[in-house]
Amino acid sequence: MTPMRTVPKALIVWCGILVLAIVNGVLREQTLIPAFGPVGGLVSSACC
Repeated sequence: MTPMRTVPKALIVWCGILVLAIVNGVLREQTLIPAFGPVGGLVSSACC
């Protein structure tokens, strides 16, 4: 695979992971932490 084709694909994957991380944070802050408390919310969203 040539570098000119690899870079755009890598950026697409990176942006997808970024979106998932943001969604995870919003879900954790708005639903999990109020429901389970700070420790339970972090553990249930797989956050360290």
